[in-house]
Amino acid sequence: MEPGEPQGRIGEGRQGPARTAVEMKRLELKFRRYVGWLPLLLFLVPVAGFALVGLAISSGSGFGVIGGILGFLLIVITALAGVAISLAIPAAVIGVFGYLVWSYYRKSKAGSPQPAGGGQAAALVQPQAQNLAQFSGEIAMLEELRQRLAAEARRRVRLFVPPALVLGLLLAWAFTSLGNSGSRSSGSPLFVYLFMLGFAGIGSWVYAVGGPGARYALAFKHELVPRLLKAYGDLQHSIGTMPPLGSLCSYGVLPGHDQASADDVFEGTYRGHAIRISEIDLTRKNDDDDVTTFHGVLIDLAVATPFRGTTVVADKAERGGRFFSAPDGLMPVRLEDPVFDEIYGVYGSDQIEARAVLTPAVMQRLLVMSDGKSFFPPRFLIEGTRMSFALSRYHPGSLFEPPGLESQDAAAHLASLEGDLAMIFGLADAMVEMHIAVRPSTEFQQGGKR
Repeated sequence: MEPGEPQGRIGEGRQGPARTAVEMKRLELKFRRYVGWLPLLLFLVPVAGFALVGLAISSGSGFGVIGGILGFLLIVITALAGVAISLAIPAAVIGVFGYLVWSYYRKSKAGSPQPAGGGQAAALVQPQAQNLAQFSGEIAMLEELRQRLAAEARRRVRLFVPPALVLGLLLAWAFTSLGNSGSRSSGSPLFVYLFMLGFAGIGSWVYAVGGPGARYALAFKHELVPRLLKAYGDLQHSIGTMPPLGSLCSYGVLPGHDQASADDVFEGTYRGHAIRISEIDLTRKNDDDDVTTFHGVLIDLAVATPFRGTTVVADKAERGGRFFSAPDGLMPVRLEDPVFDEIYGVYGSDQIEARAVLTPAVMQRLLVMSDGKSFFPPRFLIEGTRMSFALSRYHPGSLFEPPGLESQDAAAHLASLEGDLAMIFGLADAMVEMHIAVRPSTEFQQGGKR
């Protein structure tokens, strides 16, 4: 069965089967192609249309009438497109505001993800009743804090949002009045009013709930994360500790960026391996905006058996497709797997070792290890005693965070945190199992070389 096809996926239920990581990656690639062509089409279609109209009119006879009709239709279509765009932008702003409010106040949350297959993480998902008893003191304290901060957030919403909406109305009125008083129109008044109201509503609401929500999230992590981590190994939790990214960026495993930040970091020993799990965000300056180039998790795993060379599995789309040159010191590695080749660019300093590492079974494991976990297929770097996997997340939001002050209670937030931890350590299990799968080949090569 080809990767990306239905095969007993995680998340299958009443809402239909969940998409695999490969299917989500294909959707992203298709979206990138469409977005890349859209500006060119928006420029060429009107130019080509007016050129055809001009040729038809200049040719005389009946073509002039046809050209006039085509020109009129083109003007109407262009005007309608302009109106649609002017309405779509403020509608999108209001839609984002509505989605944020709905997601914050929703009363139910989908079941926590479970790690696929075996591994230590799957075995450590305990019954909820047992954990409720084990963490009863922390849950009671956090629930009292959640209710108090939720009430504070509601007071802040009532305090900040109405004045902000009034200010947005006044600014919109001022902009439209000043524009109409001049010789030229300032544009659609509806656009201005909708945009200013949406902007004022979103900004004031985020400010109102952000402070109490951040205080609850910090207390939530401080009380629960260290105790939950003990079940996985000798691990420490920190916030904001950036892992080294130099070789990952130079080899193209991670994209270029101007700023890097880390949220939750787990570091210690897991299944006998030194491990560091970092939730990171990479951004790049684009004019006056910050564009996110990577949002996800970086897992660094130390292995006892060193690899002889360097093997890189990078995102082909981020490296400019098949025409991009290999990283310095590495050569392209050709593999006979069309699905793997569709997604990845593979490079290595040792062709024999790279092929020994990326066996058909290992490639299949890589393509499916993120299924059901809200990540695209991983890209990775293998070098010396280090295995580094970077998993880009296609769902917005951060991991290891309580869903929201108003959504469920502290006990449900505990279940959500357990699900996030089980999901991440399930990915670490897949890395350990991949190393076990490739270790005999590399050990044989090293032994034969002695």
